[in-house]
This record gives sequence, structure tokens and C-alpha cells, in this order.
Amino acid sequence: MSESAHPGTDTVGGVDDGRSPRGGLSLARLDRALATWVPARRTRIVLGVALAVSIVFAVAGVPFTPSFLDHLRLDIDVYRLGAQTWRAGLPLYNDGSMPFTTSGLWLPFTYPPFAVLMFLPFTVVSLAAATIAITASTGVCLAVVVGVVLRRLDIGTADNRIWLTCAVTACCLWLNPVWMTLGFGQVNVVLMLLVAVDMYALRPGSRWRGVLIGVAAAVKLTPLAFLLVFLAFREWRVVARVLGTFVALGALGAVWAPRDSLHYWSKTVFHTDRIGDLSGALNQNINGFWIRAFPDAHGVQQVLWMVSSVLVTALAVVALRRCPPGISTPAVAVTAVWALLVSPTTWAHHWVWCIPVLLTLAMVAARTDSTRVRRAYTLLVASGLFVFAVAPFQFLPQQETRHWTVLGDLIGNLDLWWGLALLITVWAVPPRTTGNGPGVDRTTRDALRVDHAPGVAATRTNVHPREALSPFRQRVRSARARRPRSPS
Repeated sequence: MSESAHPGTDTVGGVDDGRSPRGGLSLARLDRALATWVPARRTRIVLGVALAVSIVFAVAGVPFTPSFLDHLRLDIDVYRLGAQTWRAGLPLYNDGSMPFTTSGLWLPFTYPPFAVLMFLPFTVVSLAAATIAITASTGVCLAVVVGVVLRRLDIGTADNRIWLTCAVTACCLWLNPVWMTLGFGQVNVVLMLLVAVDMYALRPGSRWRGVLIGVAAAVKLTPLAFLLVFLAFREWRVVARVLGTFVALGALGAVWAPRDSLHYWSKTVFHTDRIGDLSGALNQNINGFWIRAFPDAHGVQQVLWMVSSVLVTALAVVALRRCPPGISTPAVAVTAVWALLVSPTTWAHHWVWCIPVLLTLAMVAARTDSTRVRRAYTLLVASGLFVFAVAPFQFLPQQETRHWTVLGDLIGNLDLWWGLALLITVWAVPPRTTGNGPGVDRTTRDALRVDHAPGVAATRTNVHPREALSPFRQRVRSARARRPRSPS
């Protein structure tokens, strides 16, 4: 695409205004406009400045708030201390073995032994340098995740997607899960990048699919939950690669830290309460809800959590069955939300997965001919933006949750209610889209297009992603079909 004739004016081509049936503006109009958008030089400058300002505030904090110039990155301090403890030959998972953090807190190391190997570089630099490194890595990884998701969803074009990525990333930096991830110095976004590249960027049938998820799970167990989507669609080879990579890296950790590995896999992994106060408002999942609802009945909490998790898992499976065939973007969204809901611990900053999920929901709403689907998914997007931008739970008592009222329970668990609403919506209102929707892989969508060249029959309308043709093979097949046959 060429830039606008007037440098200060953005160019949007096309004649379809993309309005909703009632004449109002819609996500469909935005989607179609982005497909022909040529950002002017002034727009590109504004987007670059917006991203830079968001990054500065994410690092330095917002003026006139407690976050301003607060350089404490608690979790990166714990990662660094854990690696230092291992290098000193001390037991990693024994209570009291970890030193106190710079803020005077004692926090245990909760990650698998393999993760220590990943954190070793932080032991040779200062905490300030480690903080800069994890903050910069998080920002870069977030931008890459956004870019990968935009490409998979076919939002915008190859020419303007870099500027769309800047715009979306600048906005995402202000979402509460991302803000908290940066504030704590967490690795959530880094792990999300590994899973996102595996799920969104690798082609169906790739021999590498599942490997990056296995790597992420070796650092933190939660990504193993993405096995659900592969099991649901019988992608047995991918399941084997995920588990094989996870076990291999776990074995590597056992070679380097045999004593700590034995302790972790035989004891520590089963003590979920060791991670932190699960009754606090930050634990935004089913388990946290029941713990806060019955603070003095541990047995009741456990039973209700297990029963609820089974029911939510069943709901997630039927929701997956309502998604388009194959490892589609709605299926990935369902799996991510299910994992966050049923996990024993889901801190509010773990909900960084709201970014690819919200983008997917927005494209379902934009690319459907069904009024029912459009309204349902637009409502999910609007409510999700409110929940993750405002984070209402932070306005309630964070630790004294036993004093929450009924209204407090409703407001303080909005992440949970939104996640359940998503699963119910996907089950009740399947995410059906028209030809360019996010429910189909890019490769599959190419295979589903009808070739109008003479002598070429319409392609099949129900093609599994693993059967989809690459663009090169499509061109070869079309050329062969056009080739004149010699007379018999």
C-alpha cells in the first residue's frame, strides 16, 4: 500500500461502511476499515509516542499514585534469590531456606527446579538490572504476542499491522493484569508468548507444535492446561510433544538439582497453599471464591472447589465442541479461560490471557452475520474491557475478605463471573463467523476459498486444519487444473 497523498490524513479505502443493521457503528466497520487503513505520518508519530508514554508509566508508575517511582519488583527478587540459593548449594524448597527479599519479606520459591536454570543469569547482575531486564522483556514479549494474535486473526494488513500492534500494545499496558505483571516483575507475559507462538503462529501439523508449550510448562506448570484443547480435538502427536518436552526438561532439572527435584515433585507440588494467601482478593478463580465464601470450613472449600472444577471442565469441553473444528482461536480462548478458572491459584496478573481472548471475541462479533452472535460477543468484549481495565476487586479489602458483603462477593469476583459467562456464551451461542472469521486457521481459510479459475471445482467446505493446503500447493494445484489436456 502507498501512503496517503496528504501526509497528515489517514487513508481508508472501500465503499462498505460496515454499519450494523440498526445503522450504528460496529466492530465490523472497524474491522473493514483496518483492512484498508494507511496510517499517515502524523498518526504513526502519535502511535509511537503513545506506546513510549505507556512504557514509561509502566516502568516508573503513574504520578500522584503509590506506584510512582516504586521500583520494587517483588517476584523478580524471589527468582533471583532462588537461583542464588541453588548456586550456594542450599535446599531450595525447605521453609526458611530462602533469604529475605529487599523489602523484608520471606517468600518461598514455588517454581519447578528447571526454572532455576532460567533464572541463573539474574544472579550475576544487581536487582535493579534484573528489574530493567524483566520489565523490558515483558514489554517486548507483549508486543510480539499482540502482533502474533493480530496476524492470526487477520486484523489489518501486512503494511499497517506494525502500527496496529503499537496501538493495541499501548492500550494493553494499562490493563490491570499487565500492570500488575510489570509491577511484580512476573514472567506471565513471557510464558504467554511461548504458548501464543505455539498455538497461533505455528502451522497446523507442524512437527514443532507443542514444544514451546512444554517449555513453558517446565518453567511453570499452568501451561499444561492447554493440553485440553489438543485432547478435545484428538491431536495425539501434539499431546505427546508437549508431555515429552515437559518431561525431558524436568529430567534436565533433576540432573542439575537432584535433591531439590525429589523434594519438589514428591512434596512441594502438592502444597498449593504454600504459594500465598489463597483467600486474598488477588486469587481470582473458583478456588478463591469458595475459600472467601467459607473461610472457616476448609473441608467444605475443598469439596466445593473440586465439584465446581469438574462441572466447569465439562462446560469447557462442550464449549470446545461448539467451536469451529481444529485448534481455532475461539478454542484457544476457551481453554485459556478454563485453565484460569479451575487452577488452585490464579492471581489477578495471571489474567494477561484476557488480551488474546478479547481480540478473538471482538473478531467473532465483527465477522458474523448473526445478530445474536454479534450482540452476545460484543457484550463479552465490553464487559471484559471494564473488568480488566478497572479491576473492581482492588477497591475492596484485600486480605480481610471475610468481611465482604454479598455485593462485595459479586464485585470482588468479577474475573471469575466474566470467565464463566464466556464459557456459557460459547456453549449457548457458538462463535460462527463468515469466511474471514477468526474461527478458522489462516491456512484452513485459504484452503476453503473457492478458486474461480476455469476448470477448477469449488474446494471442500469442511476441511480439517491438518488437511489444509499451503498457499504454494494451492498455486500448484490451480496451475495443474488450468493446464490444457492433450486430446485423447
